[in-house]
Amino acid sequence: MKVRLENLTKKFEEVTAVNDATLEFLEGKLTGLLGPSGCGKSTTLYLIAGLFKATSGKIFFDDEDVTRKEPEKRGIGLVFQNYALYPHMTAEQNIMFPLQNLKVPKKEARKRALDMAKLVHISELLNRKPGQMSGGQQQRVAIARALVKEPRILLLDEPLSNLDARLRLEMREEIKRIQRETGVTTIFVTHDQEEAMSISDQIAIMNEGLLQQVASPQEMYRNPVNEFVAKFLGNPPINIIETEIKGGKVDAGGFLMNTGTLPDQPVHVGVRPESFRLDANGSVKAVVQAMEYTGRETLLFAYLGEKLCKVIINADIIFKKGDSVSLSLKEKSMLLFDLEGNRLYV
Repeated sequence: MKVRLENLTKKFEEVTAVNDATLEFLEGKLTGLLGPSGCGKSTTLYLIAGLFKATSGKIFFDDEDVTRKEPEKRGIGLVFQNYALYPHMTAEQNIMFPLQNLKVPKKEARKRALDMAKLVHISELLNRKPGQMSGGQQQRVAIARALVKEPRILLLDEPLSNLDARLRLEMREEIKRIQRETGVTTIFVTHDQEEAMSISDQIAIMNEGLLQQVASPQEMYRNPVNEFVAKFLGNPPINIIETEIKGGKVDAGGFLMNTGTLPDQPVHVGVRPESFRLDANGSVKAVVQAMEYTGRETLLFAYLGEKLCKVIINADIIFKKGDSVSLSLKEKSMLLFDLEGNRLYV
């Protein structure tokens, strides 16, 4: 099932939560709907679910216009941030509950519930109530309950935000596994860019109600359409160097870039921390300010001229404050933006 939004807008009195969004969610794929808090991503999800009514625009499931259709008639499965399980019911009863509303015979409903429990790896927990389960186990029950009615679309609203770091890592891989095994079109709302990039086939990134870019995680990371996307994606975040174009060239902390026919103007140059290389023959000298050891690598903080930049280096290399290091850059690793944040292409 493919989901398509056409010029979708949602206003709450004076606030435009979603502003003229047009995008397509790929059939059978997992799309991460990403952005900072308050950007409109959850509102978009609730519009697709039918919990909110659109101010204008249209929502299509394949070629069916569902814009004004009631939530229960859309064939969606929805998992909320807090899981919304019934505390007085066992896991099995929670999973079976949607089938009771659909008047599915009890024997068939139980079989489908057991099948879903097996899929999400909670077969041994079916007699437990939510209060007897961990957050991750409750989440699996919530996903099983959403899938048991065989929805056309699975919608997940920040499903990992209440879990600790280790469990988040485990459960995001589980969500991807479950999505692949079921093949259901899935939309996953999150503010965590690492989470979205790790499991999504496609990412749609929003800011202040406006859709910024839709692309695969790799494409969006390598070719952001504007400075907001470049800064939002990446951990540690991209270095932004304020400089200017002069006579067809730009100097970013000593690194030179030809800008072709672009006119002279102030610009921002973005360089990812992993784009730097320690290079004895490097053309640029940087002065070490600090180091941060992260295990598999070390984050070096070094001044390029007056700009303190983040540089990822091998974890075995040690510098101290005040050391001078020689750096070079990977080819085509400088991203150029105007002062409004728009990407400038060379």
